[in-house]
Amino acid sequence: MAAPEMLHRLGLSFERFWDRIAGLFTAKRREQWEIGVQTYRTYGTPKELRFSCRVLRDPKLAKTTIYDSFWQNLKATFHQFESDEVAQAQLRITDSTTSISAVSDEEGYAQGALVPITDVPPGWQGLQISIDDLPYGHAGREFYPGECLIPSPSARFGIISDVDDTVMHSEVTRPLRMLLWSLTHNAFTRLPLPGAARLYRDLARTDHGDEVNPVFYVSSSPWNLYTTLVSFMDAVELPRGPLMLRDLGIGVNSSRIGDHNHKFDKIVDILETYPGLSFILLGDSGQHDAAIYSRIVQRYPGRIMAIYIRVIRDDQRRELQSAQQVAADGGCPMLLVSDSDEIASHARRNGWLTPRDRHRRMPLDEASEEAEDRVESSTASQ
Repeated sequence: MAAPEMLHRLGLSFERFWDRIAGLFTAKRREQWEIGVQTYRTYGTPKELRFSCRVLRDPKLAKTTIYDSFWQNLKATFHQFESDEVAQAQLRITDSTTSISAVSDEEGYAQGALVPITDVPPGWQGLQISIDDLPYGHAGREFYPGECLIPSPSARFGIISDVDDTVMHSEVTRPLRMLLWSLTHNAFTRLPLPGAARLYRDLARTDHGDEVNPVFYVSSSPWNLYTTLVSFMDAVELPRGPLMLRDLGIGVNSSRIGDHNHKFDKIVDILETYPGLSFILLGDSGQHDAAIYSRIVQRYPGRIMAIYIRVIRDDQRRELQSAQQVAADGGCPMLLVSDSDEIASHARRNGWLTPRDRHRRMPLDEASEEAEDRVESSTASQ
């Protein structure tokens, strides 16, 4: 047995042992817990609505603001990671016509799909997730809303993007700085990469001005940061889309530290779900995105229109050449870029970018530009 596999199994055994020990000391207090459901944005088809959620103790944390201090952000981040998952919770998932049951696993996760009686229209479809029964504690609310995206048949293509250092300043190549940045910033103080939000809105927009081309976000960040990342993306007005993260625990469905293959699996699922749709892939040079995306080109020839890789450090360009050649052999251009303008220029030349009406400002353009000014000034001061 390989060393990583052995360590993973030992860690899983220890986690189960610790959970049993902790349960002996918290059994009485658990009966008083208020339990909630964290729902995640998903994607589906007119015939299948997917759901994904996690059953957790509800900590009732205060909402974060742009004015929060270092210590307030650190405390909020601690509570995000110090989550108390609830296994064996009986759930009920419903849409307007259908209802199914589900049970949370050892890490509190539950996912699956329900089949509506009639095909659902494109757009965001609402789901309701309620708690039927719990092993302890009580439900905090009657139901929890979920969302499932059904792409429009008018979509010209789809967009699949990484998050860290692709749309959001994260310092992924500097682990200590990335850790400090994640611990001490919230959704409103994290910095977007200049021009990223406008670029993604333009890629998602069609000639009619509507954001129709679906955007999927795939990241190596843990599910514990889901609320922070969604709030960040909404604040800078990135197109709404399903956000797929990973479990950094040591349960049976978790990813090993340093392993980014979960991105490959999630991208494969997206392409299999929408076999008639081509895609643009966006990533960065910090987390093996180029190698993962080139493997996707090999597996799905003709499905990937272009790959854009933001190069974080110039000395990484040589390392990326092999993945670039693999993509080229599969008929897909892989561009190593420095900023959003280079991506926009290439996409515009290929007719993939719908020009904005510069006389009609979007409601949050001003806020997005202010955030972009912050990252420019922050970068200049480092």
